[in-house]
Amino acid sequence: VLFRSVNYNGNRGIDYYLDNIRFIGNTVCGGYYTFHLKSISGYTGNFDKIEGMVIDSNIICDGRYYGVHAEGEGKFKSFSHNYVYKIDSTNSFIALYSTRTKQWGIVNGNRIHVYSKANCVGLHFEGDQTTNSDDTLIISNNEIILSDSNSKKCISVSSTGPVVIVHNSVF
Repeated sequence: VLFRSVNYNGNRGIDYYLDNIRFIGNTVCGGYYTFHLKSISGYTGNFDKIEGMVIDSNIICDGRYYGVHAEGEGKFKSFSHNYVYKIDSTNSFIALYSTRTKQWGIVNGNRIHVYSKANCVGLHFEGDQTTNSDDTLIISNNEIILSDSNSKKCISVSSTGPVVIVHNSVF
């Protein structure tokens, strides 16, 4: 089994972080993590100077446990208009998992469809979400369908930063 379809493991030192990377219009399938994006811990630089990462208009399919697993002190401008799906699974699955990321911009217009007999989560954010109180995580206009699951959480947020959740459809 492929472990990670797309992998960045930023553990080389504080000068390396995810910046100005764009995944747009791709189909990425498989792996334990379809996307595994780990920025460094302990980055003390100015996040305002970092362009950040964009993951837009992609098909992200059939990861074993995660669609996108983002961890560490990265800046993510947009996760929008993606189609994330997992069909016929007996494994727990999280479509977008984010822990200890410093800045998220917008999570908008995604379609997340998971058909699983196990526990499932659509969008999960935990830990520090922002380094600047003016930055707000906006979760809007997403369609999240979790079918046949034992336990379902469409949107789960446990963070210290400002968050706006508006106009989502959850089933």
